[in-house]
This record gives sequence, C-alpha cells and structure tokens, in this order.
Amino acid sequence: MENVLSRASKLSDQIISWRRELHKIPEVGLLLPKTAGYVTEVLKGLGIPYVTYPSYSGLAAIIEGKKAKPQCKTVALRADMDALPIKELTDVPFKSDNGNMHACGHDAHTAMLLGAAKLLSEMKDELTGNVKLIFEPGEETTGGALPMIEDGVLDNPKVGLILGQHAGYLAPGLPKGHFGFYPGDFMASCDSFVITVRGKGCHGAAPAEGVDPVVISAAIITALQTLVSREINGTDSAVLTIGAIHGGEVYNIIPETVEMRGAFRCLSEEMRAYFEKRVNEICKGISETMRASCTFDFEPGFPVTTNDPTVTEFVMKIAERMFGENRIHLIKKPLMGSEDMSYFLNKCPGCYWVLSNLADGSEMYSNHSPYFKLDESCLHTGTALMVEAAVEWLNRSENRG
Repeated sequence: MENVLSRASKLSDQIISWRRELHKIPEVGLLLPKTAGYVTEVLKGLGIPYVTYPSYSGLAAIIEGKKAKPQCKTVALRADMDALPIKELTDVPFKSDNGNMHACGHDAHTAMLLGAAKLLSEMKDELTGNVKLIFEPGEETTGGALPMIEDGVLDNPKVGLILGQHAGYLAPGLPKGHFGFYPGDFMASCDSFVITVRGKGCHGAAPAEGVDPVVISAAIITALQTLVSREINGTDSAVLTIGAIHGGEVYNIIPETVEMRGAFRCLSEEMRAYFEKRVNEICKGISETMRASCTFDFEPGFPVTTNDPTVTEFVMKIAERMFGENRIHLIKKPLMGSEDMSYFLNKCPGCYWVLSNLADGSEMYSNHSPYFKLDESCLHTGTALMVEAAVEWLNRSENRG
C-alpha cells in the first residue's frame, strides 16, 4: 500500500489551492462566515459529516474507522481558521484586499487539516478508530478552543489524544522544511490587565494643587519591571509588558486619570497567580503612597501550552522515520508566545509542534508581519505527519477497544 507521505505529496497542489482560496478571504474573531463556509463545502465534497455551532464559526467533523471496535479510541486533529486585522503588503497574486490578513499561517493550518481529512476519508476502511477534525475560530482574539470544549467537541466520541501544528517561523533557527518539538511546557500563558490611576487634575504651573497620575504611572511602570528582574528566579521565563498608556490631552494640564494596558507571560500556573497578586499590590501601594487611587482589572488569557512528553516522543519518532532525523529537532527553549491549543491539551494528552516554512527571502518578515509569506511546498509534509501519527496511535494494540 502506498505510504502516507507519498499520498500527501500527490495532494500537494490541492492543499496549496485550498490555502490560497482561504488566504483571499481572511476573517477575524469568532465569527468567520466565509471561511467556515468554504471549509464546510470542502467537507461536503469529501463526504465527511460535520457539526457547526450557532454562536461562533467552529466546525467539528468525524471520520469513523470501518475497523473500529465498540468503545474504540478517537484522536483529534486541530487547526485554527482566523486571521489578523492587518492590511496585507505582500506581492502574492492571491493576497487579501479586505483589510485583514492571514499573517500567522492559519490558512495553511486549515488547508493542511483539509488535506488530512481527504487522506483519512480515503483510508477509513483501514482505520481502527475514529478521527475528529476540529476547525477552530478566534485563536488570535478571545479564543475558540474553550467554547468548543464547553460545547462538547472533545466528547461523543470522547477524544483520547489531540494533535496540532503551527506553520511559519515560531522557533528561531529552525531550518525551512524542518519540524520542531518540545516536551512539557512549550508556550507561555498570556494574561492582560488594565491599570487606571486616578489623581487630581490641575494646571501644570501649580502641580502641588493636584495629584499627578502621570508621574505616579511612571513610578508604577518602573516598579513593575522589577517583578521579573528581582522577584522571579533567573532560570524561569517570564515577560511583563506595558503596551499602551493614555492620559491627558494638552501639555500644560495635569490630567485626572491615566490608563495603562499590559500583559504578562510565564510558564507555570503558580507564577500566573503570583504575577496577578503582585501587580495589584504594586499598583495600589504606589498610588496610595503618592496620594492617588488605582484600580487593577485583570483579564485571564490562555494558559500554558503543555505537551505530553510521551506523546511528543511518539510523534517525533514517527516524524524521524518519515522525514529523517536531520529534519526533526528538539527546540531548546520554550516559546513566550501563547496559544489556545493549551485548553485542548489541558483536557487530554497531546502534542503541538511547529513546521518551519517561511518563503525564501522573507526571513525578516515572520508571523504577524504584513509581509508574511509561506513556502507552500512544505504544507503536504504537515498533512502527512498528522495523518501518520493519528493512524499509528489508533493502531497501537493498547488503544484498541
């Protein structure tokens, strides 16, 4: 029987075509009517049943193995579908013109999963279990994973393993066409916050008559930077950023309030809780000391993305067999970007890996750049690895019903 990589290679042009069509219609957030509509049409054409969700544009499809026994296992393959609110500045003939852009490769993720859907549907007579295909909206914004989980996407049939991948250039130094893996805590959590300092406005010529929230905010920003440098162990990874500050309208008036927006990222749930507590204490402590008041509004974001070490080793060995050991790498350090694949991995064991495939000459324009371009010739390899890993996991004797 022809091997999976060879079959995926023959499907390469179709995967590229799907990706380009998706690239033309980028949509942002949880509602992706054109994108989800395109995916459903492909699934219909493949004869694969699927379900949709009324309040957001998620899709879940199922491929039932003909050799599946009662209580057989189910593996899930996940792709995100949403884009970014970025005006595309590339020169590709299939560029977007609607003000949004697939600048993070989610169009490629969706196309690779559609490729996996086609191959698996052709192989269903040999499958000893089920494969669930999860097409997720909103990863770049509020996240589509959690609502899909709450609506039962990992149930009926219950998912025992989940796999996913990210294209582009997430792991610095990873050569094009190579795969990168990291067992354990792979990508950081990301929580955001809003700090509002309330002072007393007055004329800039008489600052003693007021309470200056601009100066107080400057003290808070400086103090917050010591959280990572002085309260977190040097061997731990954490980042705190104040990305926006707004206060005042004119140069000679001290404003009433200043608002700051920021985020912190780390690699443990304990550190997340510590950051939340300490940011609140520092902001309010400094404000009160300097005669102002302060509110701290915390918005929890994506948790840490944690790969199951055993599953990661399992997928890596398959990848080494398919592509050769020289194209498979253990990533040396966790990544400080965040991913809501984390919610899926918190519910069942799995692995999330990266495929490096920036287009030639675009090294300076990686994910989230308006000039971001992918080398599409690598996409079929991502499809092949998902399919091979899913089939092999289902076929392992200890996973049969």
